[in-house]
Amino acid sequence: MTDRKKPTAGFWITVALVAVLVGYLLSSGPALYVIMKLGKPGWLATAADFFYAPLVWALGLSPNWLADSYWNYTFCWDSLAH
Repeated sequence: MTDRKKPTAGFWITVALVAVLVGYLLSSGPALYVIMKLGKPGWLATAADFFYAPLVWALGLSPNWLADSYWNYTFCWDSLAH
Protein backbone atom coordinates (compact mmCIF):
# COMPACT_ATOMS: atom_id res chain seq x y z
CA MET A 1 0.00 0.00 0.00
CA THR A 2 1.26 3.47 -0.79
CA ASP A 3 1.15 6.32 1.63
CA ARG A 4 0.28 9.30 -0.56
CA LYS A 5 -0.33 12.62 1.05
CA LYS A 6 -3.44 14.47 0.07
CA PRO A 7 -2.89 17.92 -1.43
CA THR A 8 -2.82 20.55 1.26
CA ALA A 9 -4.80 23.77 1.42
CA GLY A 10 -1.67 25.67 0.35
CA PHE A 11 -1.50 23.61 -2.83
CA TRP A 12 -5.13 24.37 -3.72
CA ILE A 13 -4.71 28.05 -2.92
CA THR A 14 -1.71 28.15 -5.28
CA VAL A 15 -3.68 26.37 -8.02
CA ALA A 16 -6.57 28.83 -7.61
CA LEU A 17 -4.23 31.85 -7.67
CA VAL A 18 -2.51 30.66 -10.85
CA ALA A 19 -5.89 29.99 -12.48
CA VAL A 20 -7.13 33.48 -11.60
CA LEU A 21 -3.97 35.14 -12.93
CA VAL A 22 -4.01 33.17 -16.18
CA GLY A 23 -7.72 33.87 -16.55
CA TYR A 24 -7.09 37.59 -16.02
CA LEU A 25 -4.39 37.61 -18.69
CA LEU A 26 -6.43 35.70 -21.24
CA SER A 27 -9.67 37.60 -20.59
CA SER A 28 -8.47 40.85 -22.11
CA GLY A 29 -8.78 39.50 -25.66
CA PRO A 30 -12.43 38.51 -25.34
CA ALA A 31 -13.12 41.76 -23.47
CA LEU A 32 -11.70 43.74 -26.39
CA TYR A 33 -13.82 41.67 -28.77
CA VAL A 34 -17.01 42.49 -26.85
CA ILE A 35 -16.14 46.18 -26.64
CA MET A 36 -15.50 46.36 -30.39
CA LYS A 37 -18.68 44.42 -31.23
CA LEU A 38 -20.76 46.81 -29.12
CA GLY A 39 -19.38 49.82 -30.97
CA LYS A 40 -16.87 50.93 -28.33
CA PRO A 41 -19.23 52.42 -25.74
CA GLY A 42 -17.27 54.92 -23.67
CA TRP A 43 -18.32 53.61 -20.28
CA LEU A 44 -17.30 50.04 -21.16
CA ALA A 45 -13.96 51.10 -22.66
CA THR A 46 -13.23 53.17 -19.55
CA ALA A 47 -14.08 50.26 -17.27
CA ALA A 48 -11.84 47.93 -19.27
CA ASP A 49 -9.00 50.46 -19.19
CA PHE A 50 -9.30 50.63 -15.42
CA PHE A 51 -9.58 46.85 -14.98
CA TYR A 52 -6.60 46.03 -17.22
CA ALA A 53 -4.35 48.94 -16.13
CA PRO A 54 -2.18 46.70 -13.90
CA LEU A 55 -1.65 44.34 -16.83
CA VAL A 56 -0.66 47.16 -19.18
CA TRP A 57 1.71 48.49 -16.52
CA ALA A 58 3.33 45.06 -16.07
CA LEU A 59 3.68 44.64 -19.83
CA GLY A 60 5.54 47.94 -19.96
CA LEU A 61 8.13 46.46 -17.59
CA SER A 62 8.34 43.06 -19.26
CA PRO A 63 10.76 41.93 -21.98
CA ASN A 64 9.79 42.98 -25.50
CA TRP A 65 9.21 39.42 -26.71
CA LEU A 66 6.67 38.82 -23.94
CA ALA A 67 4.84 42.12 -24.44
CA ASP A 68 4.79 41.65 -28.22
CA SER A 69 3.39 38.14 -27.86
CA TYR A 70 0.66 39.36 -25.56
CA TRP A 71 -0.31 42.30 -27.79
CA ASN A 72 -0.41 39.98 -30.82
CA TYR A 73 -2.82 37.73 -28.90
CA THR A 74 -5.00 40.71 -27.98
CA PHE A 75 -5.05 42.14 -31.50
CA CYS A 76 -6.13 38.77 -32.89
CA TRP A 77 -9.35 39.25 -30.91
CA ASP A 78 -9.64 42.78 -32.25
CA SER A 79 -9.39 41.53 -35.84
CA LEU A 80 -12.15 38.99 -35.16
CA ALA A 81 -14.48 41.82 -34.18
CA HIS A 82 -14.19 43.54 -37.56
